[in-house]
Amino acid sequence: MSTITFDGVALVRPSFPVFDRAPLTKVKVLISGKRSVQSSAELGFSVSFTCVTDTLTDISNLRAKIGSPYTLVIDGMSYTNCYLQAPWRETKLDDTYWQYSVSFVRDTT
Repeated sequence: MSTITFDGVALVRPSFPVFDRAPLTKVKVLISGKRSVQSSAELGFSVSFTCVTDTLTDISNLRAKIGSPYTLVIDGMSYTNCYLQAPWRETKLDDTYWQYSVSFVRDTT
């Protein structure tokens, strides 16, 4: 099982990370119908996890990080300037456990 923290807040019982390292490309359809493409040799970085906890405090501690960049650490590898992003999902599994799904994106500017 992976060890993941976001500004020191641990993700509880995280799934294996699902990375999205897609090429950064923007396509714009012009009024003429032609396409204008901008692209970069740099890859984007986003990652998502599904976690299970028995206390809402774990979710609240992470929720407090929304809107600001922090360091995301995945198994000892640090990714600076990361933000929480949608989708954010919380599901009550039973009287004891909550499942939460979170995604992160890295600002590379």
